[in-house]
Amino acid sequence: MSEPSAVEDLASYLRELKAKTGRSYDALAKRLGISKSALHRYCSGDGVPPRFTVLEQFAKECRANRQELAELHRRWVRAQATEAESRVARQDQERGEPESGGARRGAEPAGRPRSRRTRRRRSVRVGARRSSVEAEAARGPYRSS
Repeated sequence: MSEPSAVEDLASYLRELKAKTGRSYDALAKRLGISKSALHRYCSGDGVPPRFTVLEQFAKECRANRQELAELHRRWVRAQATEAESRVARQDQERGEPESGGARRGAEPAGRPRSRRTRRRRSVRVGARRSSVEAEAARGPYRSS
């Protein structure tokens, strides 16, 4: 029998913690400030929360001790790494990168960004410029010496 994936391992641990409380997904989700469907996705292994704070609050609601909280964090880190790897693989497939070298079919015309990464970098630069302009505006008028 194969070993469960890191995401399934995290989901299993979340279900164990939830079982200790006897509360429903709806009741716990309301206490956490997230949707019932999001909590159910995390507990069924269909997703991993992007931030640990949600799981930390979940553990507190389940009255987890320090060891259980540390174990939850360890499993969340492993699941995050697994999710990141699969996300990169999906992005590579979406881009249509060849698996065995050679030119890529359907390449974008010249003058357009070649990848999402390039577009992302450009948007980050624009956002950084916008932030610096806003910071300058917040300082007020220039003072003469």
